[in-house]
Amino acid sequence: GYNYLMSCDENAIIYTYGDNDTYPLWYMQETEKFRTDVRVANLSFLSADWYIDQMKRKAYQSDPLPFTATPDKYVYEKRTMAYIFDQFDGQYVDVKSALAFLLSDDKRTKTLPQIAEELDYLPARFLKVPVDRQTVLDNGTVPLKDSARIVPEVRWRLQGNTEYGDNIMLKSAMMTLDILSTNAWQRPMYIAYSVPSSHRLNLDQYLRLDGFAYRIVPMQDTVKRNWTGMIDTDLLYDRLMHVFRWGNAADPKVYLDETCRRTLGITCRRLFINLADELIREGKPDRAVEVLDYSLTVLPDATIPVDIYAQDIVELYYAAGAVQRANEWMERLAMRSIEEFNYLQAFPKRYAAQLSEEKRMRIIVLNTMVEQAEAFRQNELADKYKPTLEQQISAWYDSKPQ
Repeated sequence: GYNYLMSCDENAIIYTYGDNDTYPLWYMQETEKFRTDVRVANLSFLSADWYIDQMKRKAYQSDPLPFTATPDKYVYEKRTMAYIFDQFDGQYVDVKSALAFLLSDDKRTKTLPQIAEELDYLPARFLKVPVDRQTVLDNGTVPLKDSARIVPEVRWRLQGNTEYGDNIMLKSAMMTLDILSTNAWQRPMYIAYSVPSSHRLNLDQYLRLDGFAYRIVPMQDTVKRNWTGMIDTDLLYDRLMHVFRWGNAADPKVYLDETCRRTLGITCRRLFINLADELIREGKPDRAVEVLDYSLTVLPDATIPVDIYAQDIVELYYAAGAVQRANEWMERLAMRSIEEFNYLQAFPKRYAAQLSEEKRMRIIVLNTMVEQAEAFRQNELADKYKPTLEQQISAWYDSKPQ
């Protein structure tokens, strides 16, 4: 909860989604009286009229959310879901105008050719939000060093809710668009790192990874990455290395259940990996090594094993020139994958179907280690494990259910 809140600037709005990214924040605000300036808006609740009404009231030090929709537009089951039917042939339409159409009760806004029933629908797929350049510079939404990347409008293709179909949007999406439009870049707006992509409205190209949350920023970013969100390396470095707390994750006496290990091992460790990757891209390999080393201190392998989701650590050490560290981790992960594969292979054949995917994942790790060693000219090390890799692949195919 602390880290989520400390990912946000003053007077921010942060959208969360589930239990693990909401209740800890509520605890910090309600019990610890910490960062009560931040408004936590849970997207799972934002389809409920009572919750929308609650968001319209001041909470702690947080001002009400700037909705324009009145209760009669969203009460109970009104506009629980709405369709997306593009009536502008791919032209970009201002969010405010598109929402005004959706929120209208005029029967002319509810009809479409060849559809007999009346429908609530958004008449545009491609949306835009204007950007006041001076405002976003003055309030720190965009730092001065990135001023050349500010766009005059945030333009994007709206994605529907993938659980229901690309042409369906939920009430929570409608209310989020309402705030995005009316906020006019006054308050910082964040989407928690843990929010599924299906609930990010396809705004990924305008997200900056600021820690445990993405900030919506009106900036152009053309770099292709293996993760969502651009990175301000100075900002993220400071938060990961100096601001965030990692509790007792490194203490072997503390029991970490599966959920904790998954969150720390995948979600949290990925932040360090992404930052290190970006630092290498910026030509700062020494700082990247520092980040990787620190990550393995606060989230150590002994309590949170480095696995398939964090195997990038090896490649990044190599890329940063820390060859000895890379080789050590390459061997550690290679040996672990071999031991785990052999353990799984020892089960009776009747369990082959259930264990097939687990075995495949261990093969992927070993294969990746061999490939990385070869890519960075550690051929002797790669050759050491190639025979075992070939044996594992053959054994996996032989035991794979037909």
